[in-house]
Amino acid sequence: MKKLLILLFLPGFVFGQITPYCDSIEINLLSIDTFSNPRTIDFEVIPNYYTNYNFPYCGLFLLDNNGDTLAYQPLLSGNVYGITQGLTETRTLEATSNFSYFFSGVLQIVNDWHSGGPTYLACSFPINFTPTGVNNISQKDKRIYKLLDIFGRETKEINQLLFYIYDDGTVEKRITIE
Repeated sequence: MKKLLILLFLPGFVFGQITPYCDSIEINLLSIDTFSNPRTIDFEVIPNYYTNYNFPYCGLFLLDNNGDTLAYQPLLSGNVYGITQGLTETRTLEATSNFSYFFSGVLQIVNDWHSGGPTYLACSFPINFTPTGVNNISQKDKRIYKLLDIFGRETKEINQLLFYIYDDGTVEKRITIE
């Protein structure tokens, strides 16, 4: 019974040794590509520690609060060797299903994902995709700045295609027929 108890606590001690390195990893969302098939999410991974430790053959997983996998790093990725000090890299995850881009969950680093051996969770980071603000654009009275014909010449003629350029930077294409 004592041997079984030691084996149950051993993984907790092993994972506890990696925690200081997890605190030293900066992860930034670079892009979400909804037009590619499969849809992809790019993260920049910046290790900010200066020891020789690396996260061997690790992969990234994005999970929602229910523990469902939303995106993962495919096995045939170009950067499969792991995260190590001094190496900033972009990790591309493939979305597994349609999901709302405003959600909360976790981004996990799973060691040995790309080695084909047994895998284990190395780090877990809370992720919260929420809008940070809404810019209200005030609608003011706009005034015509220039009136151009199709060749870019200023004109006052009618019965032809004209471009109305306003002082707020907007452009309208109009044909006025009299």
